[in-house]
Amino acid sequence: CQVEMLLLSLLNISLSANGHVMCCFDFHDSKIPVNFITKYEPTSSECPKAGVVFTTKKPARICANPHLNWVKEAMKIINDPDICKFHLR
Repeated sequence: CQVEMLLLSLLNISLSANGHVMCCFDFHDSKIPVNFITKYEPTSSECPKAGVVFTTKKPARICANPHLNWVKEAMKIINDPDICKFHLR
């Protein structure tokens, strides 16, 4: 079931015609362990919804809601390599 949710989340990332504007239309609901995430980037201000796109080790891109606490914590941990990566397991 988690794999199906992940695939649905991946399908909800859209790129513009020039390939530079990435938007999320739906968000992955479940917390992603930080040690699975390699990087993140916020969606463009041109998008109808604010979002964060996490790239995982698979690699896969997953849309997340930037207002959720686990998303904020994951971004903080990724930005600061001195914070323990296992904090959000």
